Amino acid sequence: MVKITIEGNPDEVARTLRRLGRQAFVDEPQDGEQEVEQVSSVPGDRMDDKPSLSPEEVTQLLSQITPEARRILEEIARHPDSYTFQDLQRTLNLSGTEIAGRLSSVGHKMRHFRGKAGPVTRDYTQREYRMQPELAEVIRRQAHG
Repeated sequence: MVKITIEGNPDEVARTLRRLGRQAFVDEPQDGEQEVEQVSSVPGDRMDDKPSLSPEEVTQLLSQITPEARRILEEIARHPDSYTFQDLQRTLNLSGTEIAGRLSSVGHKMRHFRGKAGPVTRDYTQREYRMQPELAEVIRRQAHG
């Protein structure tokens, strides 16, 4: 298994991912990848049976991530049961690679919440994002002050 960590601002990460030709990785599982995977969990951790972030931890996470990543989480929180890759890309006017690049700050900050599941699940079979309704509610409340 190969792991690559790319750090930088969202635009730099998106450019690097494009240069690496990672569009397929962002939108579809590669050989050996899970059909459903946790977005933004700590590398090497399994999402199975991980506890969710508490409302306080969600608030803390939102204060630490980039505004672009926060905007994506806020948008997914509007449709937590199912937000298709295509609809999210269309709504935000971003490619899958750009969304992944912007969400990278969430992954970096999730290291502070070791053992906890990330806020978003990506389902490659259904090609959609999902979020627990309780987390979505906290994110929506934070977005509206």
